[in-house]
Amino acid sequence: MVMEALVKAVHWLFPDFAFMWLVEEAKKNMPLELDFLNEGHNAERVASLLSHFPFLKVPMIHWDLSTKRILTMEFVEGGQVDDRDYMKKHNIDVNKISENLDMSGVERYSRRLGAGDLFPLFACVLTARSWNAVNSGISSAPVTQAEDVEIRTNAARYLPQISDLLNRVPRQMLLLLKTNDLLRGIETTLQTRASSSSFINMSRCCVRAVARHKRSKARSRSRRLQITLTESLSLWKLSVYELLLWFRGSMMNRWLAAILAFLH
Repeated sequence: MVMEALVKAVHWLFPDFAFMWLVEEAKKNMPLELDFLNEGHNAERVASLLSHFPFLKVPMIHWDLSTKRILTMEFVEGGQVDDRDYMKKHNIDVNKISENLDMSGVERYSRRLGAGDLFPLFACVLTARSWNAVNSGISSAPVTQAEDVEIRTNAARYLPQISDLLNRVPRQMLLLLKTNDLLRGIETTLQTRASSSSFINMSRCCVRAVARHKRSKARSRSRRLQITLTESLSLWKLSVYELLLWFRGSMMNRWLAAILAFLH
């Protein structure tokens, strides 16, 4: 395999770059990625799992016209999810598209996921924020161009450590990081990073997933009820936090508008 040979050559030249785990993942997943019939079944599974979202449309698969190398789907009118001009033209709220930190908790859960002493780097990778922003609380530290430059610079500097970190965490975590990066890319294009929409929505998904897992392990009805109440409280807190972010953003906009009007 060409990738395996290249990675071995890079590893021989630069021993700090341990990417053999990437080769193993590629060997396992590449055949599945190239099997379009499998992708079609995945699309139908997604349509079933997310059928309760009225805004989501997964195109129907034409199985009689599909093969392992060709996937034929119904044509659906629409725009790209990161097309801001399309959103404006059709009066779609971009924040709805991309919809507090306990530092000891950051360390504890990062270590449990295998990050070890690299937990600060793991927190930065997960949030795409600098360690200073993470440490002070990403909700209180707005994203700046200087911080983006700092992140890009440090990403190149800490590439061996990033490689080591990705090799440590569970493979399922790589898929979550990939999803996180996709959402962040959409937010950047739509210019909605400041609203924290994707983090709030991901948090809701995590709260529901953890509660569902705990309920499946619970042995008594009272314990399941306790888990459900805790889940509802956590989701309520997220909704309140989202409302506060919206309110703060609205107040800031009015304040800036008043200043500009006064200056003119």
